[in-house]
Formats: sequence, structure tokens, C-alpha cells
Amino acid sequence: MQMRLQQRPWTLFDPANKEHRAYFNTFLKTRSWSECPLQWVITDSSNDVVHHLSRILLEYYTSVEFRPKKPKTVVKKPQTIRKKVPKNG
Repeated sequence: MQMRLQQRPWTLFDPANKEHRAYFNTFLKTRSWSECPLQWVITDSSNDVVHHLSRILLEYYTSVEFRPKKPKTVVKKPQTIRKKVPKNG
């Protein structure tokens, strides 16, 4: 008898992806990856998936919060130049 195991696909965690954040949030609530259809690739020297994903999220949210603000664009209305009209007199 041949048994076929289905593995979840390996994926890089993308903190900008709402679904990825939702999977991690579910893990934090349930302490289980059973509802997550993905396996996470660890891209640094971490040995722990939770630590790795937490660090990525921390970097993401701090970069969003402390992003340099764009200078406000000021739009000036064109000024009309009035010509002096000579008086007839």
C-alpha cells in the first residue's frame, strides 16, 4: 500500500500580505499551525518560525509607522496681472 502525504507549499512570509498576517494571528490565538495552508521559509539564522515571523512583522510595522513623511505639495493659484488703464481726461 502506497501512502501519499500532501505537504503544504513552502512560502516566504510577506508582512504586507493580509492573509499571511491573518495566518500568524490565528497561530497566536490557537498556538497551532493546523489552520495555516502554508509552511514558512526561514531566511535568517533563526531556528524558530515564530521568532522569525515576529521579527519580520516588527520590522514591517516600525517601517510603516516611522516612514519619512512626504512634504506637502502646495498648489498656488496663478496670479492675474491687472494692466493699468489710462484715464481719459
